[in-house]
Amino acid sequence: MMLLVVGCEQDPSPAENEAYREEETYRASIDEGFDLELSAAQSWQLLGTAITEGATLSTQPKIVFDSQNHPIVAYSVYVPTGDKHHIYVKRWNGTAWQRLGGVLNVALSYSATQLSLAIQNDQPVVAWFERRSTGGGSPGAYVKRWDGTAWQLLGGKLQNNNNAIGFSPKLAVDSNNGIIVAFQQSDSFYFQRWASSEWEEIARFESLGNNQLELFLLNKADNPIIVWKQEIASNQYRTKVCRWNGLRWQNIGNFDHNSYSYALAIAQGLRGNLYLVVIENSSSIVREWDARARVWQAVGDPLGIAGGPHPAEPKLIIQGYRRPVVTWYDARWPGANREVYVQRWNGQSWVNLGEQPVVAYNNRGYNLTLDRNNTISLAYAEFRSAYDGGLYVKQFR
Repeated sequence: MMLLVVGCEQDPSPAENEAYREEETYRASIDEGFDLELSAAQSWQLLGTAITEGATLSTQPKIVFDSQNHPIVAYSVYVPTGDKHHIYVKRWNGTAWQRLGGVLNVALSYSATQLSLAIQNDQPVVAWFERRSTGGGSPGAYVKRWDGTAWQLLGGKLQNNNNAIGFSPKLAVDSNNGIIVAFQQSDSFYFQRWASSEWEEIARFESLGNNQLELFLLNKADNPIIVWKQEIASNQYRTKVCRWNGLRWQNIGNFDHNSYSYALAIAQGLRGNLYLVVIENSSSIVREWDARARVWQAVGDPLGIAGGPHPAEPKLIIQGYRRPVVTWYDARWPGANREVYVQRWNGQSWVNLGEQPVVAYNNRGYNLTLDRNNTISLAYAEFRSAYDGGLYVKQFR
């Protein structure tokens, strides 16, 4: 039975198994060190051809890889009639991109945002939020799974039993191959598992005030870890990181480096050690959770290139045990063209991966992941004019 706890408790003692396992895992990852040999011969190479939907603007790609190491990309396409976005999914079959079914939107007159993508039983699972662009109507968040021939809606709208609107859905797949979705409703967060014919709640996080669920993942014990923003003044937020241990929510550290900090990316290494990209005093900083000292330690200097790009919207992955890789776009204005850069931590400093920027044109969304061979893969959208732009996948190999 789930025990409801409002908010996060303080750091757990070693008697709380989750924290004890975490510390042992961290010690092991430190012992293994930086496990990758970095090859100077690597470069960015296009995987396949452009993903296009005719003379339309495609944005916000998400990418996963199937068991054959073929990429699957979910993305949003702008439809001028009605000022809306539709969601599509394509899979690379080795020679061409194949569309999986048609539009995923439940209501074709609604605009879809907040896209999330996962893979289960070698098939994609997609979650999103949709609403009428002009307001009103019946907005909601949904999950669909590809069964090999068609998209199947999993239940109805994501919501708790009080019938409020659920939004900001985020997907994960647990070690038993179960589909887990997290979503926000009012100021509370809900976590549900698909159980053949309905969603079953596995945890919830009830909070007071104007809070936002930002990031979500499952740790190696299949327990949710969340990053959320707590409003401390008008338009001023503090980052909070919490873990569900099966009984209660617990703080992961005391994240008070800056009263107005907020996190934009979270990832874990092979042994589960955690990393965040945090904005502090307008700087983007990668931090690793030090489970021995129980603090978030900075990984090197703030992201960026001296005298160059100002990082925005960072994405984060971890190669191996302790090798973070981060991407961002240049947010300088005027003079910047939203170029995308990628850097990797080499144990001493952040180094560029290949020729930079990786994306030279005006990007409209990107997603960073690893393929089945641990190869860094970047899906991105280019924008050249109102209806001229495509989606691409590049790999660093």
